[in-house]
This record gives sequence, C-alpha cells and structure tokens, in this order.
Amino acid sequence: AIEVALWRHAMEKRLRESERRFRTIFENANDEIVYLDPKGTIVDVNKRVLDIFGYTPKEVLGKHISEMPFLTVEATQKAIARFRQTVSGGTVRLVSLEARHKDGHPVYVEASTNLLFEEGGQVQGVLVILRDITERRKQEKERERLIAALRASEEKYRALVNNAGVPIIYYDLEGRIQLINKV
Repeated sequence: AIEVALWRHAMEKRLRESERRFRTIFENANDEIVYLDPKGTIVDVNKRVLDIFGYTPKEVLGKHISEMPFLTVEATQKAIARFRQTVSGGTVRLVSLEARHKDGHPVYVEASTNLLFEEGGQVQGVLVILRDITERRKQEKERERLIAALRASEEKYRALVNNAGVPIIYYDLEGRIQLINKV
C-alpha cells in the first residue's frame, strides 16, 4: 500500500509539473491559441486574445465559434466550415480570416487547426492557432496600391509620348535608342 501511495504521489507530481509546463507554453506563445470542444465551444484561450482582438479570455470562453465577437460574418462562416471540416476529416490547412478588434479596426489572422484525440481515439477537441498577419496584409495592400499607381503613371507617360505630335527619341547614357514615339 505504501509503494502504491508513493507511486501515485510521484505520478501526481509529474502530472502537475507537466500541466505547469503546458500552461507556461500556452500562455507565453506568440500566437493566439484557442481550444475548442468537439461541438465548437471555446474551452480555453491564451492571453494573446487580448493583444490581437482586444477581448479578455472571459469575454470569449464558453461561447460557440459562431458567437465570436471579433469575427466578421464571412470569417464566422469560414471558421465554422473549417471547424466542421477538421472534425470530420482532420485536415490541417491555413486559412486567412478578417476579424475586427474590439475598437473596430480590422485585424487579419492566419488560422491553422489540429485535432486533439483522447487515448481511445475519440476526438477530444480542436486546437486553433491564430497568427496576426495584419502588418503583412497592410504591406501587401500598400504594394498593390503602389503597383497600380506605377501602372497608371506608365500609361499616362505612354499616352503622352505617343500622342505628342512631334518625334520623341530617348537615348540612354551610352547613346542607344531606348524609345521612339509613333509620329
């Protein structure tokens, strides 16, 4: 009986230590981590939910993914579809979602999903990892804007040169012809 008690005490100590390590990693991850039960209810989130979306964990815990205050209507539909797909097929793919911060500004995230299983092979839940890609999205939009402005400028330049009514020849510094307009 003493051996069993000592073994049990050692196992409980290892379990507490494992839980402490898990909680430390969970809370200090750079990405938001969301743990959903098999029905889609949020069981746990790390503190990054506050950093990314402006909501406290208490404001989202216990809610179904369809009730997330930070997801847009389109993002909610995508999230529900992804959840169902993950639970039925176990697929893991990245999906980009547009969300809203509590103060209203847009937040873009990339989400990946993973199934969590119990020892018997039953689905225990779904782990969702959200990465804030808002800055990357802003840079992409700025790049697209600059490319569009450059194309518009080139079109204006081309139209001006081709419709000038006088011959225009452009030479590079080595004397090679680079452009001749249509006159």
